[in-house]
Amino acid sequence: MQDDELLALLLSFTNAGKELYRVMDGLYADFGSFRRCFLASYTDLMRVDGMTHHGAMLILLTAKIINLRDKSQLIGRKITDYKELFLTVIKPSRDEEFWAAVYDDSDRLAAVELLASGLQGRVSVNISDIIRFVTYHNSRKFVIGHSHPDVFEVVASPHDIRVMELIGSSMGNIGVRLIGQVIVAGRNAEFFAYSPPQNK
Repeated sequence: MQDDELLALLLSFTNAGKELYRVMDGLYADFGSFRRCFLASYTDLMRVDGMTHHGAMLILLTAKIINLRDKSQLIGRKITDYKELFLTVIKPSRDEEFWAAVYDDSDRLAAVELLASGLQGRVSVNISDIIRFVTYHNSRKFVIGHSHPDVFEVVASPHDIRVMELIGSSMGNIGVRLIGQVIVAGRNAEFFAYSPPQNK
């Protein structure tokens, strides 16, 4: 089933179905493609002319199910190409996203999760959310990944490097090793390894 057909089917079950063609035109005009609708926030969906609460919630729920299905195929795999992992889970979006992936003692993927999303070009993640995610899965190693929306060249800014060093240092203090970070821009990605500071 094509993305536009799935959206039309979902909206036909809600009161947005009465304005189906107007809503579909609005979705395409606002997001550029129907696939991007499944990556939108509730606020962005509700800006579409004719969209209803139930229609937006049904789209968000479907997006969540699709995302869970995508990730379930990765769990347990021995992934050493971190770029491949984050290109799989980070979809093109208007919003910057921050993800983390944790590994078991056999270097197999235990879990990968979206920890924060924000406005274009800016996302704020709390170190306590990272600690909670890593310790919940009883992991001792993890990789972080985030997106640079609407650009295609991967460049690690000084801020990106500084954040990675702060996270790596903080997690190292509790015995958890940050392997590095992946930055995704469009369909391009680069892995930047984290090197803990040497004790003098």
